[in-house]
Amino acid sequence: MKKLIDYIKKHVLIKLMSLKTVLVFVKVLAGILTSKAIALIIGPVGFALIGNLENFVSAFHNISVLGSYNTVVKYVALYKEDTKSLSKTLSTVFYVGFVSTVIVSMLCYLNAETINDFIFPKYNNYADIIKIFAIALPFYAINMYSFSIMNGFGKYKNMCQINIIGQLLSVAIALVLIYQSKIDGALISVVISESLIFLITLVGIFNRRSLANLVQVKNISFQF
Repeated sequence: MKKLIDYIKKHVLIKLMSLKTVLVFVKVLAGILTSKAIALIIGPVGFALIGNLENFVSAFHNISVLGSYNTVVKYVALYKEDTKSLSKTLSTVFYVGFVSTVIVSMLCYLNAETINDFIFPKYNNYADIIKIFAIALPFYAINMYSFSIMNGFGKYKNMCQINIIGQLLSVAIALVLIYQSKIDGALISVVISESLIFLITLVGIFNRRSLANLVQVKNISFQF
């Protein structure tokens, strides 16, 4: 029996490592293709503008989820066999996260002009890009919460698969946007790429619909 268990663990680990290798390869390839497209179609100015926007997007992504990813993973892993405590964790995380993300999104949308002046040179008006990011932000936050739950349940294989498909989808859309809309397309791809992965994550959520019953307002609690 021990040999059988060791055999299963070994092969599961090999499959997981293979998926992670594929994910790394896809990310590197996506980066190369996107950079090449920007260099050929947009030029050097594109890298500067995109770099500024990526820094802004990264900061707001962290703010939107309140840096709670590791905390959610910890408590889901701790309470995955305790339905009552798990319900409190998921309910609190979802509703508090939803409210905080909506607030951040609204502030971002309503102050798009000010943010534009801050991250871009004055002569570039990309306030509409900021507004698109504000609309896409909640989908990113929901996706990260979904990932933290999957991580807590140990669904590493599913996470890798979702990331691989999401990366392929994102780079395909980015290349189309860059080709059709030049710098505007490149900037749009930056603000929506991470949120697009949520479309793939939805499949995983539908497969775990039983978890939806655990997310209820009455179960919100700050005592775990």
